[in-house]
Amino acid sequence: MKDIKIPEILALCSAAAFVLTALYVKAYSLTFGVRLNPYFSLGDYTRFAIDWLPLICLLAVLGILLEKFCTRVERGASETELAMASGFPKFVGWFRRSAEWIPLLVIPGLAVVTTRMAFLGKIPAEHAYKQWAAAGTIIWFALVAWYSREKSMIAHWPHMWFRFVMVFPAMVIGATFWGFAGGVSKTNNLPKTQVYIKSETTPLEGRLMFVLDNFVLIQVQDSRRFIAIARDQVAMMVAPEKEHMLFSRKNDFPSVK
Repeated sequence: MKDIKIPEILALCSAAAFVLTALYVKAYSLTFGVRLNPYFSLGDYTRFAIDWLPLICLLAVLGILLEKFCTRVERGASETELAMASGFPKFVGWFRRSAEWIPLLVIPGLAVVTTRMAFLGKIPAEHAYKQWAAAGTIIWFALVAWYSREKSMIAHWPHMWFRFVMVFPAMVIGATFWGFAGGVSKTNNLPKTQVYIKSETTPLEGRLMFVLDNFVLIQVQDSRRFIAIARDQVAMMVAPEKEHMLFSRKNDFPSVK
């Protein structure tokens, strides 16, 4: 593991980013009740990754930096050594252990509360999904910490593998629930749109779901059904609702060549 080169690390990160984005899109699509993956190009996946992945990566990096900072301040001492070095070993030991179980109680507890409030219609459902993204991550960290307390269980693990087991599944959990949150938010804010198709004289009316590299996805009004239209067949799109005005006049939308 020590011989891993920078190009290999970049390739691994790119593969992980693609897997996480695919999971995000899958969770996103489940909220619509449709399969979006067949319509997505590599460019579409890249745009989705830019929308959500930087936040997840930033949180992961901040978590690692915080751990490294605490380790440096504590000079690499173990929990037992830190407790015994203080004047109150029992209290210090209890206090430091509380940093493990308090988040495990508080954050999933908040997720349960927000889920109930969302179910009752008091808050948007996407808030509950975002809370579960945090709760699921905390629960995973707690499981790994519990497993790793038995040193013989992980004695043969390379350090890089332990980091991967700790971080990547947590990012998978975060990507999945963040995808649910993004899909729910999108579902509730689809703009009414008229799509003018080259071969038709009357526009197709519905709610605009996505404008992708190769397709335009429209949800039929008052229905869970959607229509995929090839981009090269779309001549014009107009949003008649003022608050969702995409283009002020039909001529403002350039024909798709």
